[in-house]
Amino acid sequence: MTNFQLKHWDHLEDLDAEAARRRARRRDAPPPRRWGMLRAYYHAYRDAWAACVAEAAAHGQRPVRWLCRGFWSSAIRQVPSTSAGLIIFELIRRKYGYDGAGEVRISKDGYDILLN
Repeated sequence: MTNFQLKHWDHLEDLDAEAARRRARRRDAPPPRRWGMLRAYYHAYRDAWAACVAEAAAHGQRPVRWLCRGFWSSAIRQVPSTSAGLIIFELIRRKYGYDGAGEVRISKDGYDILLN
């Protein structure tokens, strides 16, 4: 899905310019049409999807398969670090856990950290 996000990211500058044009028009003219920016976002997503479909076709793949390429290698690379972070969080939570006292004080190296 990173591929789609990158394609859509390219359209965000256009959306910012569209929002600036709408603000300028709003000062000088009658109220704009309702849902104008929502429509602009819809078109940006539609254009990003069309670009992804075209690039997938150029590589001879279906769009969903092309968008999900590299998923497993990313998952294998990211899962261990996420697991390590969760284990460390759980160890700290158990050591300094909240047991109904209302506040927890951690004293380390002459500093007191108060959690409430």
